[in-house]
Amino acid sequence: MLKSEIAGIVLASLLFGLVHAPGFYRRTAMTQEGLSTHPALWMAVGYSIVITSVAGFVFGVLWSRTRNFLLLVVVHAAAELFPNLVPTLHAFHLFAR
Repeated sequence: MLKSEIAGIVLASLLFGLVHAPGFYRRTAMTQEGLSTHPALWMAVGYSIVITSVAGFVFGVLWSRTRNFLLLVVVHAAAELFPNLVPTLHAFHLFAR
């Protein structure tokens, strides 16, 4: 529709970021670095565009180069898991401080 792969990646990455905005709006500062305790809606939307859309762009480029959906799932899971692993283990008292 856009007749440009890069335009499609940019549009998809913006949508990827915006889809995450409600989650950022409802989270507390303890679960998301860079946001206040109860972020304003505009802050959550801005954060999702600036931070999460960049990740969406990387995922889009990765998809355009490999066409490997499983690779995207693994990279996305790793990006979510590794930064949150230790706090999650602490929350469930599975890891001593």
